[in-house]
Amino acid sequence: MCTYDTVTQILYTDKLFGAHWCDDRIFDDNWKELDDDQRYYFDCLHAPQAKQVETALEKLGEYPTKYYAPNHGSIVRYSLSRLGFDYREWCQEQTKREQRVALLMVVLCLTMLWLISNVPSKIAWNAANIGWFM
Repeated sequence: MCTYDTVTQILYTDKLFGAHWCDDRIFDDNWKELDDDQRYYFDCLHAPQAKQVETALEKLGEYPTKYYAPNHGSIVRYSLSRLGFDYREWCQEQTKREQRVALLMVVLCLTMLWLISNVPSKIAWNAANIGWFM
C-alpha cells in the first residue's frame, strides 16, 4: 500500500522500491551502489507477486513524483526513472520464469497421466502373455 502526498509529491511506498541497506545517508546519492541490494530486496519480497507489482507501477505512474520514500533503504530521488524501469524489467523476467515453470508442470502432469493410464495395462498384458498369475 502506498500513500501519495500531493503537496510535496512524495510517494510513500512502504515496501515498494526498498532495499536491505543500512547507512547514514538518507537519499540515494549512491544509487548505483544500491542496484544489487534493491534487486535482492525485490526478489525476496516482490517476485512472487510480480503481476500485482506491475499493476501497481502502472497506477503509480500517474502521479508526478519527486521522491519515493520506502520503509527500508534510502529515499529515492536520483534514480526514480531507473528504479521504475528496473522494477518493470524484473517483473517481466519473473513472469517469463513463471511461464516456464507452468509449462514444465504441464509436461510433468501429462507424463504422469500417460504413465498411469498405460503402464498398468502393459504390466497386465505382459503378465498374461508371459504366464504370470497362472
